[in-house]
Amino acid sequence: MVTPTIPSGEPKSFVRGDSCKWTRGFSEYLPADGWTLTYYIVSSNGKKSIVATDNGDGSFLATLTTTISLSMAEGVWTWQAVLTKTGERKTLDSGTFVVEQNFDNVGQSYDSRTFARKMLDAIEALLLDTSGSDETSISIDGVSTSFENKAELIAARDRFKREVKQEEQAANLKKGLGGSVRVRF
Repeated sequence: MVTPTIPSGEPKSFVRGDSCKWTRGFSEYLPADGWTLTYYIVSSNGKKSIVATDNGDGSFLATLTTTISLSMAEGVWTWQAVLTKTGERKTLDSGTFVVEQNFDNVGQSYDSRTFARKMLDAIEALLLDTSGSDETSISIDGVSTSFENKAELIAARDRFKREVKQEEQAANLKKGLGGSVRVRF
């Protein structure tokens, strides 16, 4: 029987609705000495807290339940790891993680493109349009943008091309596919 390993350290990301566990040790602040570790998690969409438990080996076990995870909006959340003991409080670490989309909740017409990719595609389609109209507008994901001439369209296309390239590079790095190693002799 294989026992699953619980990772040490906070997750970088997780899918909305998934449960998640991790361990964290602070050698001078042991659960057995009366310290309690609480994660305070915030975003513009709300605030959550998770009280970690004694892992039995001198570390704390944090459990993000399905219920809490499901109540979190997709996007970037910021966390603080706070230790408390009667009359004492110490913020020992902080960071961020990304709550990713849960595909259980998407319809058949789901468009997985990022906003930048949608804008780039729409602008390129406008540039290919030969109807002759200089003044155009685009509405994507509830955001409307107007362009008065081809020069504005070209400038916007170049900006969104850079954004898409950055997104693709970040996705490749996350998958371990990015970056290059250069060796000089």
